[in-house]
Amino acid sequence: MLLLPLVQRALRLGRPGRCWLQADGVITLGFDEEGLCSEDDELASLRERLAVLDAKLVCKSGEGRTEFILELTS
Repeated sequence: MLLLPLVQRALRLGRPGRCWLQADGVITLGFDEEGLCSEDDELASLRERLAVLDAKLVCKSGEGRTEFILELTS
């Protein structure tokens, strides 16, 4: 239930035409729409839940895309 809120957020805030998921040391969930990183209560709440799991959520947006990067510690 960590990635679903990010998908729901993307669909609520925009209209991405494509999304991708990549697992390579970190988990990256990306969308072909920028501007989905705005800090709000929803994103802050998700970051708090991840902190309990000793994980970190980074969001990068620009050049027509947004990527949510989930960093899990070993």
